[in-house]
Amino acid sequence: MDSRRKEFERCCRAASSHERRSTNEQTLLRHLQEGKQCPRTSSPSVSDTISVARCVAAAKPLRRAILDRGFCHLLAQRATATSGYDPSLLHGVSYKVEDNDADCPARVVQPVPPDEPSVLCFNESLAFEPVASCDGLSGGAEHAGRRARRGGRGGGGGAAREAERGGGDGAEDNQVDRLSKLPDDVLLNIVERLDIADAAQTTILSRRWKQIPALLSKIVIKVASFQPKHEGRKLTSDDIVRANTNVLQATRSILEKRAASPHTIHLLRMQFYLGDESIFIGQTVANTIATHKVASVEFTILTKVRTNFTNNDLLTHGRQFMSFLGSCPNTFGGLARLTLENLRLGESDFPKIFSICKQLEVLCLYHCDMGIESLLEVEHSQLSELVIGRSVLIKRVDLKWVPKLTVLKFNMFRSQDDPFCLGYVPLLQTVSIINTGFSWHKMLKISELLGETAISNLHLNFKSEKIWVKPEGRRQLLPVLHKLRLVNLINISEECDLTWIMFILQGAPTLKELRILVRDHLCEMVTGEQRKKYAFSEEKDKGLEWEPSASDFKHHNLAELRIYGRFEAEEKIVRFARNVMEAAVNLEDIKLYKSPVCENCKHMLQEWTLKEKSLLSYKLRKGMLSSLVRIQFPSLGEIFTWPNYWS
Repeated sequence: MDSRRKEFERCCRAASSHERRSTNEQTLLRHLQEGKQCPRTSSPSVSDTISVARCVAAAKPLRRAILDRGFCHLLAQRATATSGYDPSLLHGVSYKVEDNDADCPARVVQPVPPDEPSVLCFNESLAFEPVASCDGLSGGAEHAGRRARRGGRGGGGGAAREAERGGGDGAEDNQVDRLSKLPDDVLLNIVERLDIADAAQTTILSRRWKQIPALLSKIVIKVASFQPKHEGRKLTSDDIVRANTNVLQATRSILEKRAASPHTIHLLRMQFYLGDESIFIGQTVANTIATHKVASVEFTILTKVRTNFTNNDLLTHGRQFMSFLGSCPNTFGGLARLTLENLRLGESDFPKIFSICKQLEVLCLYHCDMGIESLLEVEHSQLSELVIGRSVLIKRVDLKWVPKLTVLKFNMFRSQDDPFCLGYVPLLQTVSIINTGFSWHKMLKISELLGETAISNLHLNFKSEKIWVKPEGRRQLLPVLHKLRLVNLINISEECDLTWIMFILQGAPTLKELRILVRDHLCEMVTGEQRKKYAFSEEKDKGLEWEPSASDFKHHNLAELRIYGRFEAEEKIVRFARNVMEAAVNLEDIKLYKSPVCENCKHMLQEWTLKEKSLLSYKLRKGMLSSLVRIQFPSLGEIFTWPNYWS
């Protein structure tokens, strides 16, 4: 093995080690502050090897960013535009060659053959997994393995050996890799999809990459990027201080580099722990807001105790947050989004939060309250989205005056009354409610809950337990549902009959799409004696009796019905789907999916068999006069694009 080969392997091992981020936080911060190149990949003697090693150092994070759907969409737009973007910049040149005689397999650069210029090119959907190399991005592991095997049979071995020696087309211009040749906006779009630790690593790739932090329009700094792996142990106070200190230093480093930058920060998103260091983070952000063009600032504030917290923990967190708020009023006055967790505040604290956070557009509260059966009153001129999650001690949220509110999400309520009261919310469009219904829960009437609003999107998640919505007549529902376009009914128990769902169609004449998920999700359900102890309902569809107002009821706007489930209750699902087919005279598509899975039950993931498809299609169409409805059985892969309302 010659010296070039040995040097190559050494650099790749060094880069791989760097990729695993085995260095401590201070090394990363030093790269942030100084922008130095990694000394182990900067040998001047083998420039081609250096380029490979540099790209390998950031390969995995860059691959994830490039495969992000948002970037794929951007690439598709650029590929069809006339702005000078060259799609050939994203084609492949490298693959692995396994060397069984060596302890470590070697990576050998293979230029794209002139007679096959498009073999490894990306299409608009970036179907191939890219791999960073000295001359750009390759088509991915599948092509790599195939070309490697072909090379092993003599079909490309000569070219591989030539590339290894530094020859071939890929070595003619190895001072600047193709990834770095991408247009500025495309390159920035990739890096902005990385977390701050991975983005910091890209600064060692070249002089051009070193300047990227000063150009970023989106800066996301998360405390998780600076936390060591704890292998399940609880965080200590020292862990919190160390993590917050690293966030503070990274924030100062990146923002100081932008002191003279004319570029606007469109989004500054911060995640950190609530603690004494929070004040210094807030002051640093306040200085940035005062001296830079910052369009939007977001804070997610975590607490040291995130589960199994006591009342004393909640009270302590509440006092710490109010102290933080009082110390940094200018910072909170410029926030567009605020996420808080595990706080118990005083009765006057929420009005103070709303008065200081004047620019707040999104507020997310998880396990936040003011004590048992507390009332949260909301008056805010700019708030457009409110999320109340697991704040079970809040008896009711009174939205008295929120003129710009468009989205309301409510996760879990324990009150026997309506969980919220809608006052002046003229722009409300989306309402999402997730709740586990107990035997003592009151059944909610949508007409009373929504008051005088007319929403367009309704999402209800029943957590595979009691249905807590009361069917109503068309006359009661029409004032609040006459603009409804989309309905998601999630986690309906397999024990429940589905006929009651038809009341929504009857009260929502403009409904275009209806989605339902029928399953008993055992990973989340309580079973056995615990059900009696906590008063779970044994009759999950009690009180759902419903009869249509007219036997010949027809719906003229529903175009698509989606049903997700394990189809253990196939007879109920078929009967419901046929009812919809008879009522919805302009229905175009019925899409049937197998049940989605979570991390704990992913071994139960299933796909449709040909026999199942044929049998279900027959049962749905049997005796139906019209056969214009398309019955489809899409792959479950699509379901994971719709995650927000599953849990």
